[in-house]
Amino acid sequence: DFINEIVKKHIKPIEVEFKKVDNYNNSFDRLVYTDTHIGMTPNENGFSLYGGKWDEEELFNRLQETCLFIEQNIKSDTLIIDDLGDFMDGWDGETTRKGHKLPQNMDNQKAFDVGVAFKVKMIDILVQFYENIIVNNICEDNHAGAFGYVVNSAFKSIVEHKYNNVQVTN
Repeated sequence: DFINEIVKKHIKPIEVEFKKVDNYNNSFDRLVYTDTHIGMTPNENGFSLYGGKWDEEELFNRLQETCLFIEQNIKSDTLIIDDLGDFMDGWDGETTRKGHKLPQNMDNQKAFDVGVAFKVKMIDILVQFYENIIVNNICEDNHAGAFGYVVNSAFKSIVEHKYNNVQVTN
């Protein structure tokens, strides 16, 4: 597979020193998120119900907050991460189904790079705290569609090659 060959060429597997926590209470910890909408401009004209800033900087600030919360609340040695969809906002300024224009703050290439970087960084931060990480990604949603699958497929190739304790299902 073409992507896997590129990943193997540029990424060396990493042995992570797992920081075991005493007194686990649960069988697994869980992170569920949805509607990340990478590339979205939330308030293009100033009249949006959901105004505010949503760009690469804000996205990675929220990632840091999320990972810190998870680190402070570890209760098992397994983390299950569920991305319920709409991770990417669209393709060429529309939903992937077409016909629904979306204000965007990134082009397709930038959104791809940011989406992959977000997911890889999440794992890079959390992998030291969990013996096992299982990631489930919903890809055929109404905003991202096949673009979401492409981003998640690249992410899967990278982290499954990089870490032996991470499993991704798209």
